[in-house]
Amino acid sequence: MEANVSRIYILHRLRSKRSHRNATFLHGQTYLAGTPYSTFPFGHFSVILHSRNTADSIRLTGQKQYRMGKEIERKFTVISDSYKENAAAYDIAQGYICTDENRVVRVRLKNGRAFLTVKNATIGYSRDEFEYEIPADDARVMLERVCIQPVISKRRYVTEHTGHVWEVDEFHGENEGLVIAEIELDDEDEPFSLPPFVGMEVTGNPLYYNARLFSHPFCRWSAEEKSEHAKKRG
Repeated sequence: MEANVSRIYILHRLRSKRSHRNATFLHGQTYLAGTPYSTFPFGHFSVILHSRNTADSIRLTGQKQYRMGKEIERKFTVISDSYKENAAAYDIAQGYICTDENRVVRVRLKNGRAFLTVKNATIGYSRDEFEYEIPADDARVMLERVCIQPVISKRRYVTEHTGHVWEVDEFHGENEGLVIAEIELDDEDEPFSLPPFVGMEVTGNPLYYNARLFSHPFCRWSAEEKSEHAKKRG
């Protein structure tokens, strides 16, 4: 069925520096998208502009929402809880079907919505990411029966600093006490400023990978690892 594109409404917007230059849809018409993270209805279709990179492909598939693109991410330790001021917050449960040095397959449940995400190995600060929205009930079953245990639980705070969105994760369970800040960028060389709650950078350190924290959680870190972490917090 061809999408009806006579009217375009912005349903939702998250404040972010990231934006999307040109979004070309199946009917061949192009909409110049200057509003980051915007969702548009096309008849019974739903399109979400939710890419990490302006070269992403956007697909129309009924009520399903798919995204493929680059994830460019930087990670930092956290030295204060000032990130909670004026921040949005929600809980996340996520598990891994596969995780090794070359690929990750993740199931994530947040705010009643669920996503299946596939990533390859990180090169520099970036890696390919393919994300598919799936039924929340399916995700709950997968987290319980399919994913490698234990499942990671955390509370995420989303805040803004000088035009960039920062996500701060407070981990629970066996990772209680670990707090990590992340920023996602359009380009590896994109400049950004550090907010006051951020400590030293830990990008590329596998100790802080979510895919590592379920098998080597914070509570099992060695005295040396915790000492190094304390130093990175400043």
